[in-house]
Amino acid sequence: MNTNRIDLNRKFPTKDWRELGRKHWRDHQKSDPRRFSGHSPGSEPEVKCLVEYIDNFRPHLIVSLHTPYGLFDFDGLNRHPISKLLPWKRLGTYPGSLGRWDERGEYQF
Repeated sequence: MNTNRIDLNRKFPTKDWRELGRKHWRDHQKSDPRRFSGHSPGSEPEVKCLVEYIDNFRPHLIVSLHTPYGLFDFDGLNRHPISKLLPWKRLGTYPGSLGRWDERGEYQF
């Protein structure tokens, strides 16, 4: 969470955020305050900064490290780079996640 008590991992402006973001928080996260995605997509300064950086830099790959599970959490499109460093596993995809934001189709991660 940031200082506004918003879960930044569920704040990217995905196509389905307005339709599913709050519903997912209520139904699947049981309204856990730590998982609150806020009232509008992409509104937090940290996310705005990342979106602008990614739009300008246009990376071929983004690796997001935020969990201590000893694996790559893959929540993007059904393609990923080949790596034998750690296993790939899909832990889940959520409205507002960086991986689901990739589904805009603008990047070839």
